[in-house]
Amino acid sequence: MMRAAVPGRPFGRGRAPNSREGTPAMRQSLHAALLMTALSAVPAFAQAPAPASPAAPAAAAPAADDPVVARVNGLVVNRSEIDAMRQNLPAQYQQVPFEVLFPIMLERIIDMKLIAAAGRVDRLQEDAEVRRRVAQYEDRVIQEIYLTRAIATAVSDDAVRARVERLQRETPAVQQLRARHILVQNEAQAREVIGELQRGGDFAAIARARSMDPGGRQDGGDLGWFGEGDMVPEFYAAAARIADGQVGADPVRTQFGWHVIKVEGRRSQAPQGDNLRDRVVSDLTQEAIDGLVQRLRQGAAIERFGPDGSARPAGPVLLPQQPAAPATPSGPARTPR
Repeated sequence: MMRAAVPGRPFGRGRAPNSREGTPAMRQSLHAALLMTALSAVPAFAQAPAPASPAAPAAAAPAADDPVVARVNGLVVNRSEIDAMRQNLPAQYQQVPFEVLFPIMLERIIDMKLIAAAGRVDRLQEDAEVRRRVAQYEDRVIQEIYLTRAIATAVSDDAVRARVERLQRETPAVQQLRARHILVQNEAQAREVIGELQRGGDFAAIARARSMDPGGRQDGGDLGWFGEGDMVPEFYAAAARIADGQVGADPVRTQFGWHVIKVEGRRSQAPQGDNLRDRVVSDLTQEAIDGLVQRLRQGAAIERFGPDGSARPAGPVLLPQQPAAPATPSGPARTPR
């Protein structure tokens, strides 16, 4: 069952740049095609005993942490190239033991070195298309590394700790309740349940037998600890009026059905540092990106044109707002996040 979104929580906000390429580049990659062709043999390898030697190649290694694993016409292949290729494999292949993948990936890198060398013999490194695409890739790498370093400076441990401590000081403690509920279809059924409880029935047992909430049936109706905003308003308001250890005298109607509620306890809960950290890291990351882009735009001479190259009138660029996806509650009582 899902909780409500915390006001100001940065769901769906920008994150630090990802260094891995998207699927269009992968689809166009001859390297990927070569590798995937070879990986079609992986299931057969996986059924056989794993080779013993590839885990520690015997080739000469000038650096212990990045040994040479092959030479192709004098060109060196380092272990780091194997590791980088493995990181870009589809998830199902990343689960295959390294000693199984190693010889396959090594042969593909050897093929790639040979193809690249043949292209250089044809002087493709001087080709205009090659130069254009290398420049585009260089731009992407520079963007990613520049942003990553800027974010690392802004989102330091000290900055995160200071923001968490400030939020803890500024955010008041909130009341939380612990309750159980039994969800039924109509008021008559709810009042039958209340009568059964008044005659000494066990709440958890009745919840397992009669509640429409799958989680409630499994956990005896236990909802755990929750605060205002975690539940639909009418449910929380009714629960807050019930004394600890008591069952509400009347059922409560919500969009999910009719609830019989038992409150088991309440506490005053201050925000915990561990719970705030993810939110703070996300906030600081977004603030760093927004601030950096804003500073760069302020000092830039920017001209904008239409899709056909025609002039566009000066003025602010208004981005269309993306409509929120309709909420689909995943369980009774709790508000969807």
